Amino acid sequence: MVNQIFNQAFNQGIGAYVNCLNNLRIQDLQIAMKIIEDEARNVILNKDNASKILDYAKDNIEDVIVKNRGGDRGVHGFIAEFAEAGIVNARRAIEGLNPIVKVLNDNGPADLLIGRNTIQMKFYNNLRDELEQSFFYNTKMKMMFPKDHVQVFEKIMAGAKEVELNGKRLSSKQITDIRQIINDITESKGLTSYKSWMKSSALDYKDAQKNSINSLLDSEQKNIYKTVKLKNKN
Repeated sequence: MVNQIFNQAFNQGIGAYVNCLNNLRIQDLQIAMKIIEDEARNVILNKDNASKILDYAKDNIEDVIVKNRGGDRGVHGFIAEFAEAGIVNARRAIEGLNPIVKVLNDNGPADLLIGRNTIQMKFYNNLRDELEQSFFYNTKMKMMFPKDHVQVFEKIMAGAKEVELNGKRLSSKQITDIRQIINDITESKGLTSYKSWMKSSALDYKDAQKNSINSLLDSEQKNIYKTVKLKNKN
């Protein structure tokens, strides 16, 4: 009799435990489905936000080109500002992050605000001239240069003796001069590393030109759709 009562209680306990597990599994599944639904909704929302950010950048760039702001020699600088903000903020939107780059567009000393940092952009064809512009701004101003130029600067500062830009090798004198200028700028700012003040753009020098900027932004738009597709698959 005692054994029968024990077995009955044991079986009831096992049944209750199995029911509990099933309920937990159902709850876990419901939670998982909710997460998946929310993620899918966010991906669509982020894609729309990213597209709107790029469209806004395109409109501003078109206005810059039509008005020829800065003239033939300076228009690419304004193109670079709006393209930088559009591309960086669109990429962040895809990840569900808020915009971080703002074009100041106020004729002040800084071109961009990135987080809390004021940034001056310089897109010059001549590397030395581009770097030397840094001496004309206050010590707290961070400087942003084209991505391909920064890659050259980094190689030089890492001690490379052979460096190329656009398939052309820099001379030993050019390398030595650039290294010295970067060291002088760093010292003038009271810093110990050039990485504290030098920032890389998302664009190469050639990207910020009237005849190439639209293809770059179109490429970014395609990348948004590719990223969204991958996120949906996962």
